[in-house]
Amino acid sequence: QASANASRLSGEVPIEERAGFPLKLTPGGTHPRDWVTAQGVKIQVDYSRACWLPDDWGQGVKQTQAMWWRTKPGGTGGILECYVAPDGKCFFHKHTSCAHAGRELTT
Repeated sequence: QASANASRLSGEVPIEERAGFPLKLTPGGTHPRDWVTAQGVKIQVDYSRACWLPDDWGQGVKQTQAMWWRTKPGGTGGILECYVAPDGKCFFHKHTSCAHAGRELTT
């Protein structure tokens, strides 16, 4: 029941009001409503935000694929946190985000 309520309520919070929404949008950048992974998986704006993210980056979560060796029969996979650059490219680790930015990302 709690999971169903959380899912229902999450759609009621506009993405612009979630912590993972970029604090400033880059002109010509990818808008968070259009975030997808390189494989085309939709990225949802997260409710949290890493303290080291630059103001024009965002944080999201994506659904992972169900794999037979790590899920129960009928399982749907899980979620994975990711960091999204202004150009829409997503990264799953701070060090790869830093490499893309060309600098160390700190608080």
